[in-house]
Amino acid sequence: MTTLAQVERPLSLFAEGIAGRYFHIRDLSERNNPDEGVSEASHDAFSLYLPGSIDYFSIAASNAATYRWLVLQQLGFREYGTYRFDIIQARRECADLREHGLPNQHRESDLELLFRHFEYPVLARKLFSLLEAARIEAAVLRHYPGAIPYRKRLQHKFNDDYNNKSDEVGVNGALKTLQGFLNGVPNARTNLTNFVNPIHDAEATVYTSVQATMDCYQALAHLIESATESADVFDTTDGPPMEWLQRQVRLEDWQDDLESMNAQLAAFELADDAAGEEVAMGETEGDGTIRETSTDMVRER
Repeated sequence: MTTLAQVERPLSLFAEGIAGRYFHIRDLSERNNPDEGVSEASHDAFSLYLPGSIDYFSIAASNAATYRWLVLQQLGFREYGTYRFDIIQARRECADLREHGLPNQHRESDLELLFRHFEYPVLARKLFSLLEAARIEAAVLRHYPGAIPYRKRLQHKFNDDYNNKSDEVGVNGALKTLQGFLNGVPNARTNLTNFVNPIHDAEATVYTSVQATMDCYQALAHLIESATESADVFDTTDGPPMEWLQRQVRLEDWQDDLESMNAQLAAFELADDAAGEEVAMGETEGDGTIRETSTDMVRER
């Protein structure tokens, strides 16, 4: 078993090297909603939340590599455009989305406005979260091929997790099957394959995930109605909702932009002050004429 405390320092440096800024490395139990069901990792604008320990493998180095894989996954949401999602651009690129009126806007994030296009926003959020996570994983593996062995080592765990939970039915059953398929579980078969395959393309963007969400949502409509009529309850998205994270990340980006502009203004002010001092010094150096040598100075020589 490998504990988070054992690898916290190198993980922090690893995350900083990838993201170009410092992230706190915290235990999953330190999240604001620790009682909510979670997967292996979560994040917010300032911290990465990871398991307190990992014992998937008997070799400590393999467990440590799993921690690095989780860090890459979580940072991928920032690196590959999840939080740059723009609802106006989404409506331009997704014709199905334009069939719905744009919800009234107050102070919601763009992702929250996306989910409000759906009659059942909880399901839309869950679908988008699964699909976007799969897109991010594919992007991480393309850009960081050294992470491929980390991911391959985890396949047996994904297989076991799916086979232990695959007896669910209804909407949750369909979502579990979809998640298994996206995780590469061999016996996870879904009729949504054609809808989700585009998210693995190298050109896929967050808007590809939006289109896939629309397609999958429409395909599961009959299950949605059945679940609504029964006591079936949708599982919620693990960790903080993406729309809240987008708002948090954008606020951080605005603060960074403001600090950058303040630094530029300070640099301009320093440059102006320096130029003023040079002018003042030049004005006190005289008219540049040759000084006459007095007879007294000649005698001294």
